[in-house]
Amino acid sequence: MDREADRVRQLRRWKLDWPELLMAGFWIFWWLVVLLFGARDEVYWPTVRNVGLLAVATTAVALLTRGRGHVVMFCTRALSIILCFAFGHSLTGQIARSLGVQTIEQRLADLDVQLFGAVVTERLQAYNTPALVEWLQVNYLLFLVFPLPLFFVLLAKRRVEDAGHYASTVALSLLVCFAGYIVLPATTPAIIFEALGDAAPVRFDGPLVGLWLTDDIQHFLLVATSNRNDAFPSGHTTVTLLVLVCAWRMHRRTFWFILPTGLSTIYATLALRFHFAVDVLVGLGLGFALPWWSHRVTAWWNADDAAALEVEAADRRSA
Repeated sequence: MDREADRVRQLRRWKLDWPELLMAGFWIFWWLVVLLFGARDEVYWPTVRNVGLLAVATTAVALLTRGRGHVVMFCTRALSIILCFAFGHSLTGQIARSLGVQTIEQRLADLDVQLFGAVVTERLQAYNTPALVEWLQVNYLLFLVFPLPLFFVLLAKRRVEDAGHYASTVALSLLVCFAGYIVLPATTPAIIFEALGDAAPVRFDGPLVGLWLTDDIQHFLLVATSNRNDAFPSGHTTVTLLVLVCAWRMHRRTFWFILPTGLSTIYATLALRFHFAVDVLVGLGLGFALPWWSHRVTAWWNADDAAALEVEAADRRSA
């Protein structure tokens, strides 16, 4: 019995949380892929270096803070997510270019026509007004902080386990979208039209016209990242729907509070020419599926925690 108790204590002390392990493993994997199979051109070593630095950073965060308790776990997960979001998005473009992956925007446009009879983002331009464009553009930008209200509400209510699971699900969604940007890169409709004009697989009547903030927001989004091939899947749709699903399950008042912004963001992905309809459909599927999958993985990964808690409780009673 003592030997089993010692085993459980050691497991709880040294066991990594699966989101941190997954984030570190994700970047280690792609670092190895680029190192072994990347094109030996002028961007090869910068790409190897940058991906390697992110792999080292996420691995260090995971290793140095394992078994440190809930507060450190939250800080760890937040830091890992920030690192992945801040640097990973641009790195996915570097990885795809280094591996020579061809973009698929023409196929996405063809799928739109096959499924809906037209490229949906083209059709929606007929309904745009300056006021609507302005509203959608602001909500699209608010995506950067959209996951935060539910997280802070859960922490304020001391629902530590729910907050940790929610953060894990958000982290998982980022990695799934990043994998799509690497394996199936696609240029957004607005950028491909601007670059190719009439030769592009999508055509627009003119630039989007808002009221006061639209041009500044578009410029900010354009310069904030160097990756232009991040259309598939729609990360905005995936994360937004995921947050709404988690809010519906965990805190209904927060769900109703963030619902208008969430629906506006999803519609904006098409109306503002950021995505093809297929990108959004895949994002919707991921947004529904990932919370369920994350819950199952968490339950499996933490199966030994109940035994560890019993051992800790027994230690406190005998003290």
